Amino acid sequence: METYLILGANGQIGTELQIEFFQRLDSQRIILSDIFEPEVKRGIFEIADILDPRSLASLIEKYKISCIINLAA
Repeated sequence: METYLILGANGQIGTELQIEFFQRLDSQRIILSDIFEPEVKRGIFEIADILDPRSLASLIEKYKISCIINLAA
């Protein structure tokens, strides 16, 4: 079973993608991340900066991420 990490989840595309993912998948398999808190919190959200490899490695290990969708800009 895939576990997805969406980086840049608060952006325009990230927001639309997470809506679609939550309609199709178990919410525990979708991890959202950005550098600031979202206006509307949905599911599991973690603040992380893609420029910090330790931060990303920690998320990947913590949630056993199998697929990363990078929408960070």
